[in-house]
Amino acid sequence: MFAEKYNPLFQEELEISKGPVAFVANWLREHGDDVINWSEKLTVAKDYTQYRDHQDNGDIWWRVGYGGVWHRLEVKHRPDLKFTCAEEWPHFFKPGPLVCAVHAWDKADPKIWGIMSLNSPMTHFLFIRPETRRYWTKVEIWDKRFQCKQWTYVCPTERVTFHPISLEKPDE
Repeated sequence: MFAEKYNPLFQEELEISKGPVAFVANWLREHGDDVINWSEKLTVAKDYTQYRDHQDNGDIWWRVGYGGVWHRLEVKHRPDLKFTCAEEWPHFFKPGPLVCAVHAWDKADPKIWGIMSLNSPMTHFLFIRPETRRYWTKVEIWDKRFQCKQWTYVCPTERVTFHPISLEKPDE
């Protein structure tokens, strides 16, 4: 039963994520960086039985400077959270921000270079680096999107950084 429900929910979540991913890709381009927005190229299985034929290559591949190294960047949008700094991080999300599902991190190859989690109005983001992995804990959470429990990594709030983000507005 879960398998039949999972695919349509995944496809819906994927579609919703394209806007925030494009926003971050444009922000990085605005700073002169090379960006590949994989959400524009992603293929999705028609049903759950075909999921192995479709690979998640990350949301964005990002390269700073000419000839630099490409980095895999994951983008999350938290429409339910209005943080701008660590002090505003919601108390009910202690011990810290969710990184990703345990299986997603453990199976990722190559590993994610960073995770950007945007606040509700997309004016700020928190950034989680893989170097903080040794501080992560595993928690079992109820995933309301897919109506099941899922083991998830959590990063302590003091190990993430918070930043403003905005696209330049054209002169009027």
